Amino acid sequence: MWSRTSQGGMIAAHLAMESPFAVTTQITAGSPVEPTLSADHTLVQLRHTDDVVSALAAGGAREGTGSADSFTASRVGDPDAGRQDLALETHSLENYMETAAMVDASADPRAEALDAYWADLDRAVTVDRTEYRAERVLPDP
Repeated sequence: MWSRTSQGGMIAAHLAMESPFAVTTQITAGSPVEPTLSADHTLVQLRHTDDVVSALAAGGAREGTGSADSFTASRVGDPDAGRQDLALETHSLENYMETAAMVDASADPRAEALDAYWADLDRAVTVDRTEYRAERVLPDP
């Protein structure tokens, strides 16, 4: 399960911890929560130390969570102070895509182990998905 939004990270955490779905791997970027997962789940988190949304996770679990292959990759998302900080640039998808590319290029064995996960997904013959959409409907005046 991959989440590219902070709300998606919260939903992914709920699904991994409290749903009937078999979530074995959870990858999030900028999630404001850190789920408590068992040793048979892999949790990969991308975080920016200057992302105020990601900081809501309050540093995460002291001993970590999930399998031994779980890890958190963090970096400073925007080292330059300026007006862009007000626009939450460090929480942007583009900024986290850069971080993901850095993780992908790293020699960390846990990051390299994700290659097997992606290869397994690549072999899928069919994929079922369900999309939900919420819409606010305002009453007529």
